[in-house]
Amino acid sequence: MIESYYAQKAFWDETIAQYRATIVEAFREVADALVAEVRLAEQRTAQEAQVAALQEALDLSLLRYKTGLANYIEVLVMGGAQRHHARAARSRKQPVEVVGCAGEREMGQRPAGSCEATPARRN
Repeated sequence: MIESYYAQKAFWDETIAQYRATIVEAFREVADALVAEVRLAEQRTAQEAQVAALQEALDLSLLRYKTGLANYIEVLVMGGAQRHHARAARSRKQPVEVVGCAGEREMGQRPAGSCEATPARRN
């Protein structure tokens, strides 16, 4: 009878420890996702600044062309660079979906190390 009690107590202690480990893992995943979101925001801000700088360079190239100080190739090159970076900046503005993995791993639905933030699917 005592052995059964200790066996049951050990089982419950192990279950509680697994539950706590799952909670800790979930908090780690949320923290990682928040850090990733901050990094994405910083990248987005830097890219938007780069697009603004390229737009200003394009405007200056156009002004130089209109005053006869530059040829139209300079305007075309700056316009192409500005459009390329503006397109890249727009593509980064996709919403990010954080996949909750701790519970899925616990239930055997997802292998360890396969959790990450992914671009949200558009319907």
